[in-house]
Amino acid sequence: MYTEQAVPCPGTAGCPAVTTSNDPCALTRITTTMLGTQAEGQLNVLRSFRDKILTEHFSGAEVEKYYTISASLLEGIEKVADKDAVFKDLYNKYIATSINAINQNDEATAFALFREAMQHLTEMYLYQ
Repeated sequence: MYTEQAVPCPGTAGCPAVTTSNDPCALTRITTTMLGTQAEGQLNVLRSFRDKILTEHFSGAEVEKYYTISASLLEGIEKVADKDAVFKDLYNKYIATSINAINQNDEATAFALFREAMQHLTEMYLYQ
């Protein structure tokens, strides 16, 4: 299981802290919206996966792309009438499922979910 504290999200000074504010990290915003202060453990799992697996074993460029477009994705979601339902769907379909895969050491599934989520988010919300 990936639980140790990871390096903060690139370009965001406060990413490690749980916040429901306008954090430009989409995963942080969605997770904290869904779980509130209970999100910290799950965010640490995701950050550790990012630092240990995504950047080392897969394409670090995928992570860089995510942080480049994350704030724009959130802006697109903000324009949706029922953004809470969108956040819930994204959390359940991609984030919670990824955390489950990571905790089972199924890195390939977690990475596939990350890529699928990026494609879905880009197609649905980037150019809104």
